[in-house]
Amino acid sequence: MKIIIKILLLIVLIVSSIFVITRSSNSEIKIGVITPLTEGAAYWGESTLVGIKMAEKELLTEGIKVQFIYEDGQLDPGVALNAAQKLVNIDHVSIIYSEFNPASIAVSSFLENKNVFHLYDSAAMSPLSKGPYNFKTYLDYQDSCADVSKYIKENRGIKRVGVLKMNIEHGELCLKGIQDVFGLENVFVESYNPGITDYRSLINKIKNKNIDAIFHASFQPETLASLRQLDELGINALFIGLAETITPDVAKEYSNLIMDDIFFGLPMIENDLVQRIDVANGDKSVADYNAAALGYLHMLQLGRALDNCNQDNECIAEYLLKSDPVESVGFRGFKDRVAKFDNRIVQFTKDNFVEVK
Repeated sequence: MKIIIKILLLIVLIVSSIFVITRSSNSEIKIGVITPLTEGAAYWGESTLVGIKMAEKELLTEGIKVQFIYEDGQLDPGVALNAAQKLVNIDHVSIIYSEFNPASIAVSSFLENKNVFHLYDSAAMSPLSKGPYNFKTYLDYQDSCADVSKYIKENRGIKRVGVLKMNIEHGELCLKGIQDVFGLENVFVESYNPGITDYRSLINKIKNKNIDAIFHASFQPETLASLRQLDELGINALFIGLAETITPDVAKEYSNLIMDDIFFGLPMIENDLVQRIDVANGDKSVADYNAAALGYLHMLQLGRALDNCNQDNECIAEYLLKSDPVESVGFRGFKDRVAKFDNRIVQFTKDNFVEVK
């Protein structure tokens, strides 16, 4: 009889252990990351990963263990969608952090009515309409393009502008900001589809409108292609682009093409955080410190939110909305599910960027 009781107790202990292990495994904090790791924007995704790994180590010191699962979005909505399906259906992540316009829109559409929190890093605003658990980070493109338009109008005497506009949401948002400042009659638009990098005919059409400046706020490959073609065509109009596309290696190679041109973007990262990022990257600089800083900032926020909220999305949303400002990255908090940052406007002069506003 005693032997039978001992055997039963042993079975109970084994079953309990299996239950505890299974419950622990199922409740493990998992965050999926969809970012470009190949193709033209890989420099951004690789920098993001450095920041996320910094956050992972810091969370671990706080007793918060997070499993990050990385997927390559390639700036392709179809690839990003497949990545999101895998992260949700196979990896069972609690949160997805996606980067860039194509991914954020595809992922938010897929996640609609699914119990997965989504923080996306892109200019797009439309994903916010897909549900209360979509949060946005990065610049407000409409406001930023209006801000830089005001600057060049008031300080550079610009009256008529041309716009190379990619036919995705960030292009529409930027165009509206430009038109708000210059008026429809002084803005001349030439549109193109994603994947196009030969703008010579479009540039010539814009040139014939006697413009004073050309906007092209796009991804890095598209921006660099337009800079080369403007030079080939002998067009010296003021160029306005996105600061994050001009990484240090690009600034060195293209210095003669961007001299005195204007760029806008996220705030400068404080030196202390820059140094910490370098250390985390094996004492080497990263291609884009803003990407690393955003990855670091938001993974800390999300990891702590998940730990605090036991994977309750409403609680996570409330937790993020109460986030304190972080001066080292210029983060001002979330408002209406949108991260707020000061817009930085710089001019490239003497092989360096100088803040002008």
